[in-house]
Amino acid sequence: MVKNTTGGSKAKGQARKSVAPMTQQRLRLAVEAEEFYAKVTAAFGNGMCEVICIDGRKRLCHIRGKFRGRGKRDNFIVRNTYLLIGTRDWEGDEDKYVKGKLKLPNCDLLEVYSDHDMDRIKSLESKDKDWSLFIEEKAVVPCDATAELIFNDNVADDDYMKIMADFKEADSTVINITNEIIDVDDI
Repeated sequence: MVKNTTGGSKAKGQARKSVAPMTQQRLRLAVEAEEFYAKVTAAFGNGMCEVICIDGRKRLCHIRGKFRGRGKRDNFIVRNTYLLIGTRDWEGDEDKYVKGKLKLPNCDLLEVYSDHDMDRIKSLESKDKDWSLFIEEKAVVPCDATAELIFNDNVADDDYMKIMADFKEADSTVINITNEIIDVDDI
């Protein structure tokens, strides 16, 4: 801890986190066969999230205590966050159905990456991995190039005016709309 030269209650103002310079940490890469890069697709409660891994499998990721509580400050896990996960080889990696529900294979969180870190990883390991799973697909609406779009508010007004003119000319209790006779008294 920093030496208290001021005394009194000002000692806590010089916490170790603000005095020591931040050192750049080494980038952790997937080196083992059971380690995969993943992207969070859904964040659940109770320290769990659903991830899609680079091998195309969906897994249930358990967030370890290191990344929860006070350790959550720099490792906030939300949707579209990149992670390094480790599979549980003692449990098996197949999908299970329990009481008719699909149970995803379990995995553990090993590292949380920022977007900058992920760009560095993609440049280092671009030859081996297929990163297309992590790209979000944007919905594309097919459109006919020859079709013309007409935006006009007068169409509804013209129809309304035509109906009102017919209503005034005819009997005041009967309306004729598209060859259907509606009696106002029956309503």
